[in-house]
Amino acid sequence: MRIPQTPPTMNDLVHGPIGKININQIMGYQNPLADGKYLHWDELRRRKPPEGFSSKAWWLAIKWSRGPFFKELALLDKKGDPFKFAVVDPIQESLHNIDRWAGGRIEAPSAILNED
Repeated sequence: MRIPQTPPTMNDLVHGPIGKININQIMGYQNPLADGKYLHWDELRRRKPPEGFSSKAWWLAIKWSRGPFFKELALLDKKGDPFKFAVVDPIQESLHNIDRWAGGRIEAPSAILNED
């Protein structure tokens, strides 16, 4: 199994080179998804960014857009920071499916249930 590439830190994104883009473009992006999907940096960096964005600028814009939706988990990463995810529509749908299907069901083949 391949380990995904670690995303650039917010500090690196804000203070490092991200191409010829200004902060107004990043703050105005308003889309926490990439191509309608909740992607990790390792997947996003391989896709074509929107016109005028570098991959790093696009990642910063997406992270900025996800900010109000972040939820922290009680799980910590190797640096001791909590894992976070943004609760956006595709995540809500996935959580609903987990709730619906992971709750446990009692099933048995019909031959066992037949009194004959």
